[in-house]
Amino acid sequence: MSEDKCPKCGSEKLEFGACEHTGCGQLYYPVECKECGFTGRQWYDVVFSGFTDDEGNDIIAIVLKEGKDVEKLYNTLAGALGEQP
Repeated sequence: MSEDKCPKCGSEKLEFGACEHTGCGQLYYPVECKECGFTGRQWYDVVFSGFTDDEGNDIIAIVLKEGKDVEKLYNTLAGALGEQP
């Protein structure tokens, strides 16, 4: 099963509704396939990714899932500080 493809016919012609939070660490989007008529929900697990202030600034923590992401973030930060990675 693939994200953003109909689980019934495989079409990418999906129409999504507004995101709904369950309060249990998951959220979903109501979905309708315009190809075969399937209706249902596309589910996501919510993962903590950090904090911001009220203006959306100052991210304090970021969850990285793969080693390459950590290396990329380190190189980006080092470059921004004018340091050699």
